[in-house]
Amino acid sequence: MADLSVASNPPGAQVILDGLDVGVTPLVLSGMTTGSHVLRITMPGFTDYEEQIMLNESGGSVAANLTPLPATRNGFSVIPLDPLLVITALSGVVFLCGRKAS
Repeated sequence: MADLSVASNPPGAQVILDGLDVGVTPLVLSGMTTGSHVLRITMPGFTDYEEQIMLNESGGSVAANLTPLPATRNGFSVIPLDPLLVITALSGVVFLCGRKAS
């Protein structure tokens, strides 16, 4: 039996181990069986983190940095633009306008 410590940045993410919901980060799971496990960490607005871990008698730890999903507005991705660049689509044609760097 072993302990598994699970942390995430940001904290408060859902932890799923071998398909079972086991809690939220930060979390220490005690009495785990050694061997291979599938760990998944999820949080709304972030890309899921998934890793196959090998747990031995000395235990283990996982620290996941969750990546934010691109911002969306009405189902469309919001792309941050340089204020000097304007993209306009008219009749399926894209015009790029910008100011020459000095």
